[in-house]
Amino acid sequence: MKINVFPLFFLHSSLFTIRSPSFTPMNPLLLKELRQLVRNRFIIVLINLFIAVMVVACMTATLFQQTSPLYEGSGTRLFVTLTSFLSFACFLAVVVYTAKSTANERINDDLMLTSAMRPSTIIIGKVLSGAVLTLLLMSITAPFVMLAYLLRGLDMETVAVSIRSVI
Repeated sequence: MKINVFPLFFLHSSLFTIRSPSFTPMNPLLLKELRQLVRNRFIIVLINLFIAVMVVACMTATLFQQTSPLYEGSGTRLFVTLTSFLSFACFLAVVVYTAKSTANERINDDLMLTSAMRPSTIIIGKVLSGAVLTLLLMSITAPFVMLAYLLRGLDMETVAVSIRSVI
């Protein structure tokens, strides 16, 4: 006697497909940009340089304080420094990376220019790629912001407003 372990409805393939009207497949340009993002040396060097700048900023803010290490304003000063570095890095990284990838596509006669993709799909893919890069830089900054919070003089409302202004 054969015992069927899985019911037959597990074998029906239409149950595994997503048929929601709100489901849309991933933007093909976004997928291509994200693949290039993780393979790009410019981004890897930028991320390592960004982490080094953040570490140096934290070290100088904590080592060269004029008052005691637990001074109320030391966390606020460090946070302002970190946020300014984050804003500059987000602006620089997104603009330079997007311009570089667009220039490479123009030079190489990429299939994007001759494909049947709508212009709105291309623009949305580029914008989302920049947003992912911005979120990557923000997630790198998060541990340093926590250090600024632990140095006192900073509340979470200030952090939320400042991060929202960077976006």
